[in-house]
Amino acid sequence: MPRTNRNMTEKITIQITRPMLADLQNVATKSGKPLAEIVRQAIRNALDDTDLTLGTKRRFDRRLQTRVDEMEQNLKQSLEQGLEQAEQQMAKRFQEELTKLEYRVNQDFDRSLSKFTKQVAQFIGQLTEQKSRRLF
Repeated sequence: MPRTNRNMTEKITIQITRPMLADLQNVATKSGKPLAEIVRQAIRNALDDTDLTLGTKRRFDRRLQTRVDEMEQNLKQSLEQGLEQAEQQMAKRFQEELTKLEYRVNQDFDRSLSKFTKQVAQFIGQLTEQKSRRLF
């Protein structure tokens, strides 16, 4: 008993070349599918490959994939910009902290050098005083 499908109510007639018919019959034989199913699938593929029809699943999938790719690219750019800004802010903060630390180190060094200089001056003064006492 032939298979009937209630969804397929329309018929069309097309003309094809003998080699095309031979190719279709060859594909049908090798796949074990009826010739009509092979032709319907070819029509579906042709409709899906064009942007002239609306609502085909393949077109929707391509449009969705395009949107996902665009969003992914935008997210990547936003992340890269965010990382660059964070890097610049951290470099600026690091430089500020380094400048503060350098200033504190220089102050501590100056204080220590000043104390050391005073101690050396006092020591030299004491030595000079001791020498002068010995000479007199």
